[in-house]
Amino acid sequence: MLKRKSFAVIMAGGSGTRLWPLSRSAKPKQFLKALGNKTSIQETYDLLVPRLSPEEIVVVAAEKHMKHIKAQLPEVPGKNFLVEPAGRNTAACIGLAAKVIESEYPGSIMAILSSDQIVKPKRKFISALNAAMRLADEKDVLVTYGLKPTEPSTQYGYIQRGKETSSSKNRKTFKVKAFKEKPDLKTAQRFYKNKDFYWNSGMFVWRTGVILNAIEEFMPQHFKVLSKLKDRKGLKLEKWRRDYKRLPARSIDYGVMEKAKNVWAIEADFACHDFGNWCTFEALYQKGHNSITGKHIGIDTHGCIIIGNHGHLVSTIGVKDLIIVHTADATLVCDKNKSSDIRQLVKELELQGHKGHL
Repeated sequence: MLKRKSFAVIMAGGSGTRLWPLSRSAKPKQFLKALGNKTSIQETYDLLVPRLSPEEIVVVAAEKHMKHIKAQLPEVPGKNFLVEPAGRNTAACIGLAAKVIESEYPGSIMAILSSDQIVKPKRKFISALNAAMRLADEKDVLVTYGLKPTEPSTQYGYIQRGKETSSSKNRKTFKVKAFKEKPDLKTAQRFYKNKDFYWNSGMFVWRTGVILNAIEEFMPQHFKVLSKLKDRKGLKLEKWRRDYKRLPARSIDYGVMEKAKNVWAIEADFACHDFGNWCTFEALYQKGHNSITGKHIGIDTHGCIIIGNHGHLVSTIGVKDLIIVHTADATLVCDKNKSSDIRQLVKELELQGHKGHL
């Protein structure tokens, strides 16, 4: 039995530009139906219940998306939706949630998840979550999960394991030696062969006070702004909102996790897919030689990601390694190996006045 109150924080920011034209500014990736009839954010919510009650789930997002998010998650109390003044990456978002929770329930345990991650199976995730919460309950540590690589992927950051601990009888738990940025293919192949490297899940568990102390040590500018937030009422104060908007956009990985010495990881046995880029569809929608949703007929078509819409038939002949996405008002054709350039394409669309398509 945990000694402390527990919360899960769902980060629901982000514009999802890597999934254009399916993901748009008004309806970004977290509102897309990832599997079946549920959206990505609903999948994340369902992952957490019944381990946590709706009252123990906190959602952080932009004001423009709040109405839609609340409609997606009607069980979550209104006070648990925290409006972020501006998207300033994960460090600010996590710090905001930690400060609000700490002001109301000091010493609470908080789990951090993104709304665009697809995790399977649920029972294995819950088992790992319980182990991480027990660890955070007992020790002043920052806990993450290490995913066993199934291929030399360049889509994940990596965790290098250090000394194994004896804190968990049922799970391998180890101190983290280093975090590695998303590598090139040659480096990824080296990591894959070395059993000391895991994929970085991007999910975390810690106590509110522990992460706030880490932000104070490694991100003093962020902590200075967060320390002015005495309670949730402060979220509406214009001066505080202006200060928040001026914060540099930094990830929690870069700002804290790569620098802290008290980072521990639990070896995870669940699968985690980032629903933030088209390559994820290869894992979720594999059909023969291609990954397909919607209507498609192809001849000599291999390694393609094909997304249809509204009954539109996509036909292909003699193509390979393409991303083809058709929506009601836009079509994308992209070399699969150039998918990282979609963000640049979105910027170009904005510069050329195509805001109606963003």
